[in-house]
Amino acid sequence: MVALGLAILGMTALMLGFCRPPTVTAKYEVLEPKTWIGKQLPILEHIDIADQLKQGAWLLLLYHHDCPDCQKVIREYARIARLMQRNQEDLRIALIEVPPYGPEAATRGVSCLRGQLTDAKEWFVKTPITVKLLSAKVYDVLI
Repeated sequence: MVALGLAILGMTALMLGFCRPPTVTAKYEVLEPKTWIGKQLPILEHIDIADQLKQGAWLLLLYHHDCPDCQKVIREYARIARLMQRNQEDLRIALIEVPPYGPEAATRGVSCLRGQLTDAKEWFVKTPITVKLLSAKVYDVLI
């Protein structure tokens, strides 16, 4: 009986290894930022501030509100944004929250443009992720 159970388990694992689920469906999407380099930002149509991101140079931070590493990076972005404003830099910073959304406390007092990825899908991504854009084309991704 145990041998039969192990055999079924082994066959199931083998089948699942060959049958990976799709990375994009109507309900969820697995984000793979390293594949975006040199292309138009594929999630642009799902970001509420997309019109602004289509113009000029941007440094985006995709973050989850409850991610401790994201909180550290957001503070650093706030410091960089202040320096860039003083130096009148052309590169601007945008913080893009990945659902589920949290309290605005995470970005309160930060002088960066803030936006959200739509909650129409469930997004799977390891945050924080930094994306460099020029007119919505991805130039670099830092994970």
